[in-house]
This record gives sequence, structure tokens and C-alpha cells, in this order.
Amino acid sequence: MRQRIIPIVVILLISLLGSPPASEAANITVDESTCTLINAIISANTNSATGGCSAGGNPSDTIILNADVSLTAAYGPSSSIFGNKAGLPDITSNIIIQAGTQETISGNNSNFRILNVVSGSLTLNGVTVTGGAVGTAGGGIYVGGSGTLTLTTATVTGNTVSGTTDGLGGGIANFGTITAISNSTISNNSVQPTIVAGVGKFARGGGIHNEGTITVINNGTEISNNTADGGDSSGDNGGQGLGGGIYSANAINMNSVTFSGNDATGGNSALEGGLASGGGYYGSLAGTTTGLIVTDNTATGGNGTVPTLNAEGGGMWVNTINTWTLSTFSNNIATGGSSSAASGGGLFVDGVISNQIETVTFNNNQVVGGASTFIAGDARGGGMFLDGEGLLRSLTFDGNSATGGTGSSPDTTGGSAYGGGLYSSVEITGSASFENLLIQNNTSTGGPGDDFGGSGVGAGLAISNGPAISITNSTIRLNSASGGAGSSPGQGSAAGISLSAQSEPVEITATTINNNTAVGGNGGGILTTVPTTIINSTISNNSASLGGGVYFFANSNDMSVQFTTILNNSASSGEAIYLFGSLLEVKGSVLASSGVAADCNNAVGGLMPDITNVKRLGDNSCDNVAPKNIEIDIHVSSTLQNNGGDTETHAIIGGEPNNNMINNVVSCGIATDQRGEPRDTVCDAGSYEIPTIPMVIASVECVNPNLEVTITDGDGPFMIDASAGVNVPVTVGTGTHTVMGPEKWDNLSVQETDGDGEAVNFGQFKCLPLEVPNPLTPAHLSRTTNPFPVFSWTAIPGANRYRIFVFDDKVVANRTVDIRENSPTGDPAPTSDTLSVPLPVKRLFWRVRGRVNRIWSLWSIRFTLFIDPPMVAIDAGSGPGLDQATSVPTPLPAVEQPPNSRGEAPVVMPPPPIQPPNSR
Repeated sequence: MRQRIIPIVVILLISLLGSPPASEAANITVDESTCTLINAIISANTNSATGGCSAGGNPSDTIILNADVSLTAAYGPSSSIFGNKAGLPDITSNIIIQAGTQETISGNNSNFRILNVVSGSLTLNGVTVTGGAVGTAGGGIYVGGSGTLTLTTATVTGNTVSGTTDGLGGGIANFGTITAISNSTISNNSVQPTIVAGVGKFARGGGIHNEGTITVINNGTEISNNTADGGDSSGDNGGQGLGGGIYSANAINMNSVTFSGNDATGGNSALEGGLASGGGYYGSLAGTTTGLIVTDNTATGGNGTVPTLNAEGGGMWVNTINTWTLSTFSNNIATGGSSSAASGGGLFVDGVISNQIETVTFNNNQVVGGASTFIAGDARGGGMFLDGEGLLRSLTFDGNSATGGTGSSPDTTGGSAYGGGLYSSVEITGSASFENLLIQNNTSTGGPGDDFGGSGVGAGLAISNGPAISITNSTIRLNSASGGAGSSPGQGSAAGISLSAQSEPVEITATTINNNTAVGGNGGGILTTVPTTIINSTISNNSASLGGGVYFFANSNDMSVQFTTILNNSASSGEAIYLFGSLLEVKGSVLASSGVAADCNNAVGGLMPDITNVKRLGDNSCDNVAPKNIEIDIHVSSTLQNNGGDTETHAIIGGEPNNNMINNVVSCGIATDQRGEPRDTVCDAGSYEIPTIPMVIASVECVNPNLEVTITDGDGPFMIDASAGVNVPVTVGTGTHTVMGPEKWDNLSVQETDGDGEAVNFGQFKCLPLEVPNPLTPAHLSRTTNPFPVFSWTAIPGANRYRIFVFDDKVVANRTVDIRENSPTGDPAPTSDTLSVPLPVKRLFWRVRGRVNRIWSLWSIRFTLFIDPPMVAIDAGSGPGLDQATSVPTPLPAVEQPPNSRGEAPVVMPPPPIQPPNSR
């Protein structure tokens, strides 16, 4: 019985206490003496102490690396992947390797990679991985399908893949998951297969090869000086070099990443040179890409004898894009191999832009066709090559170049160059829109040839092979197209825009094309062979041999120029427009030339039909059959400047406003001008609408009995009117205008009289009489013996003069008190005064009035004043009771009513007579 009880007790205790606890995550410190990195990884993988290293735990371990690690041989038990082992044990658990300061793990270029992440996850913080060397994939790090890698402030540098097979990922080969590469550096890694017979071996991803998932690369990560060089071949095809910095089979989200100094190179062969694509990056972009700096990367096609396209995307080759913003491409180069073409010096887009590329700058990128002993390679898209559909908005192309290859022996032809700034070749099912582009200082230069020089076409923008193209609110200026030297020199054509090889229409709206130069060729501003409509645009100061402004080589396609200014272009024929075949509609446009040659020309014969509402300065070469309306002597500024809107325009200036109108033969049919300003019903010709400037009344001041109206008016004639019915003359101009009127004005209005005018009304505006001063002293009915009394009165606002009037039945004294006499400093006029002549002894009346500016107020009410004689002594004589002198009694005051409300003189009753004193 007891032997059975003990097992039961043990079972009960175990059930109460539970299973033994799992070990916790551990920190393992590596000093490469007591504990080596090899043993630390084994401890973390097995959760057991190994070779002086403490045991690992769960769910992850942190290995603190306090010493550099130098590996001299592969770790024997590590997996052999793509034919190569690793110098460290496989990563099979969750491990963080944290540098104590900036420790390095080096493989010393000894024919093994550094790390295999077979399963689990590896995070490298602050660690440098270098000196891995293998023959096939992942010189520094390999990530398997079940593995995960994270790099934070880490460096993967100086690792190589070089062998007789295809090479993948000089720094990292990823077939699993890289969660993030953040604030890290991938530099100086390389993939370079050796020469083989037959087809050369390809090289993909000098820095990183990705066939798994890379979630994000961000936070200032640098991908620099990595190379992917396709292998040479003794046979027919050189190997491909794809993604000097990164090759990715799947889309990656990137922000704040720099690609610099990376190179993709195709291998050489006896027949066809190998393809080189994506000097910095080859792949697709996910999400919103922002803050990329792509500089000094190269894609160089391999040499061969068969012409092909073998260099694409000196900076980047991208397939699918969602949204891309705030990035810069500079000094990248795509160069074709011998006899081969090159495309996209800065960026090559081969696919769909699902949203847009916006606010990206392309500076000083180059695309160069390969040299040849027969026909040299062409070059397309110095800044960018778009082989797909999408929206490009607010991009800048400045100083980029496309240069055709050089024909390097007798009877050779130089390569042609297309799209120094931007080349677009849209798939037939797609469309492309270009908005707010600035394309300037770009060049297309044909290559020299012993026999024929190559052509330079579309120095600013070249578009080919696609439907539904729109160009809006863009500036294309200072671009130059020139041909290469040769027994028959090449020509430079379409210095601004080249449109060719498509059947669907192209529309150019609100765009300025100026100061572009086509050397020896056609179309200084535009050369088009497709249906093209130009609306609300400016084409000025361009030059070419034929068609200084526009060269229409239409092949029976219809063309239209509407409300466009084509001004001061130069050519030997057709300075404004050169038409070769097809019909051309010109509506509401300004056509004017430099005056050297005819404005318009039609080489096929006959005049251009269907020209309506044309405004021009020069000759009558653009005249044609009805309906038309040719108006000459329009005043257009020769200065191209910012008059508002997104693009520069030539303003209509001078002359009378009606000179600038086109007759309304047909409806204007367009709401705004090039700047986005509203057009009038009877609109102006060209891209600039004279602005309607409504009258502005700056001030209305009542200066009785007048009105002073200050008017700011941009259009001229206006009329002041009022309900009082006073005849007010029309006044032309601006400034202050005084309108004489009665005692008050009501319902003042100011009305412009021309076609652009607008009325400005003031309701119930009144000019009331001026305030009247009130007499103060001498008071009404006062008496005084002083013949020089002091007169005073109340002030009225703004008065600069007062007048005192003293009288009986005629003027006794008339005294003016004003600011000039009494206050030369400009203070208000005094409100008191003393007359300079004595007043007579008698009853007098006085009143006062004031003046504001030049207007007198009404007279005040009048006050009555008595001037009495002075006191005199009387001798009493001998009569009884009179023993002293007695004064003559003062007469009794008159009986007087107060002044009435109208200020009229009151009725005055004479005083009773004064009797002499009696004998008593």
C-alpha cells in the first residue's frame, strides 16, 4: 500500500506546482576571449551555456558585442547555401547583436559569408559586417525564406560575390523578410561574375539582392558605391548588371534614403553587349516614396557589335510607382555600350504610375549613346525616360543632357539624341499628364559621324508613341537642340517640345515656351507631327531654321492655336508658324515675328484656312479666307514676366482699351486666360486678358457745399452723379475731384462709363450745412461805455477764419479774424477779437460767421449792444437842494424781444424820453 501512495503524492505535487518555468530572455556579453561570438550564438540558439558564454533564453536574446570579431574560416556546422557556408553559426532563434561601441565582424575575404539567417530573426544594432566573399549569393548576409533581418544603425560594407554563376547580393541576399533597414549604410559591396563561354552571367544587387520582402528602408540610410557588373562572355551575349545599389523583385517602401556612387554595368561580348539597368536601384516602389537623394550613379551597357538598348536608368530603374515626392536626381549617367542606345540618365520608369510623381528635381543628369564603327547608339531622356503612363506634377528638369553616340570610323553615322530633359514613350493603352513642369537649360545633341551627324531633338521634352497627352501650366525655356558634325551635319529640331509618332491628340494649355534654340533645324518652340491643340499659352523668342515658334508637320492632322501669344520668334521662314500639310485653326491669338521673315508659311501651297479672330503685329502672311478678323497694331509688351499665375506672360499694354479687344465674330468660349484670370465676354486676343479693374472710391469728403471724391480707377472714364440733378461733367483719370452742389447731396454714385466698368454706389450720402458759431460777448442787450469791447464766440470744427459784422442800419465795422493774420503756425483761428476802430455811442447789432477751407457758414443770430456815453459832471447852481454835482441819468434800456430762430432782427421799442431835472 505505501509503495502506491508515494507516486500518487508526487503526481499531486506536480499538478499543484505546474510545469518547470521557461528561461527568460538573456544578455550574453562577447569579449572574444572568455566568450566568443560563435559560442554566444550557439548559447542563444540552444538556451544553454556554451564555451564561457551564459545560457540564452526565450523569447529572444541580446548579444552585447564588446570586441571586434575576425573570422578566418567558415564555421563547419553552418549550412551550405548557394554552395557557401557562413563564418558564424546559423541564426535559428531570435537574436539581437548589439555593438558596445562600433564593433566589426570581418570575414577577411576568405571565401565564406558572415551570417546565415536560416530561421528565427536577427537584429543588428550598430554592428559592421564586412569581408564576406562567396561565389553566388549574399557576400555578407544571407536571409532564408523562414528568416527575418532588421538593420538599425548598422553597416554592411566591403562584401563580394564573384564566381562563374549568376551573382546575387554582394552585401545581402534576401529570400525571407527584412523588416527594416534604418539609419544604416550599405556600401562598397559588389557582384561581379567572371568571364564565361556562351551567355555571360548576370549580376543583381551590388548592395542588396531581394527576392523576398523588404518592408521599409528609411531614416537616412545610405546605399553607396556598390557595383553590379554583368559577366563578360566569349560568346554571343554579355551578362546583365541590374541594380548597382539594390535589386528588388518586389516593391519596397522608401523614405529619406540616399543612393550615391553605385554602378550597374553590362558584360561585354562578341555580339551583343549586356544590359545595365538601375545604377542605384532596380525594382518597384510601394506606398509613398519621399526624400530620396539619387546622385552620381551610373548604368553602363556592355560592348558588342549588334545595336541594342543596353543602358537604362543611370540613377534608378523603376517599374511600378504609387506616389513619389520631394526627391532629387543629380549627376547620374546612363551610357550605351558600343553601337547601343541608352535611356534615362537620371530615372527610367518602365510601367505604371498609379498616383503621381510630384516635386522631384532632375539636375545635370546625362544619357549618352554608345560609340560605333557603323551606326552609333541613340540617347533618350537625359533627366528622365517615361516608358509608361501616369501623372508628373511640379517636376524640375534643369541642366540635363542627351548626347548621341559617336561614329568612330569612316562612313559612320552619329547617334541621335531625344529629350534632353524628359523623354516620354507611353504605352498605346495608357495616357500621361504633365502639370507644372519647369524644363530649362537642357540639351539634345546629335553625335558626330564621319558620314552623317546625328540629330538633336526635343531638348526640353520629347514625346513619342502614346495617346492622350496633356501639358499644363508648365514652363519650357532655354533648351538647345543641335546636330552632330559630319559630311552631312545633323540638325537640331524641336528645341522646346517634340511631339511625334502617335495618332491621339496632344493638348498644351497655359504653358510658356520661350528662348529655346534649334540649331539648323525646325521648330524652335514646338515641332509636332500629331494632332495638337495649343490653348492659352505663350510661345516667344524661340529660334529655328523653319518655324521659329511652331513647326506643324501634320500629315493631314488638324491643328489648333487658340488664345495664344506667339511673339518675336525668329526663323528663315514662318517665324511664328510654319505649316507643312493639314489644316490649321487659329482663334483669338497674337501672331507676331521678329520682322526678318514672314510670320506664317505654308510649304504645301495655298493659304491656311479657318483662321478666326487673329491679332497680329507684323505682316499679313497669316491672313486667309473668311471667317477671319485680322486686327493689327496690338500693343503687347516684349518683356516676358510674372504677371500672375503659374507661368510668365507678355502683358497687353498701351493703346486704347478697345484696341486690345477682338471682335466677337465667334464666341470667346474660354473662361480664363493663361494666368487663370477671368476673360470678358468680348475677350482679348492672345494668352493675356487685360484685367478688369473695378473703380475704387478711396474717400468721399463733404466740404460744404461741395463733395470731394478721391477715385482709384484702372480703366479711365468715369462719371459722378447725384440725385440732386446737378449737371456733373464726365471726368477722365484718377485723383481727387470736387463736385459743386446744393446744400446737401443724396444717393451719390460713381459710375464708370467704359466696357470694363463697374458701378460703385453710396446710398443716402449727404452734405449738410456747416456748423454756425454762436455769439458770446458782448451779451445780447448788454450796455457798455467802452467803445472797444471784446467780441467772442463759440468755435466750429476746422474753421480757419471768422468774420465779425457790427452794424445799425449800415455797416459800422466789418472785421475778419483768420488763421493767416493771427496764427501763422496753422492753429485754429482765434474765437475772440477787439475792433481796431471805436464804436459810436448808440444802439448796435453784431453777428459772426466762420469758414472751413473755402466755404463760409451761415451768419449767427445777431446780438444787440448799447454803447453809452461816458459819465459827465453837472453844476447844481444856486437852486435849492442842489448843493453838489449830479450826473446825468442813464437812459432806460429799450424794450426788445429776443432774436427769432431764423436769426432775424427783433422788434425794438424806443425808450421813453429823458426829462431834465426839476427845481427840486
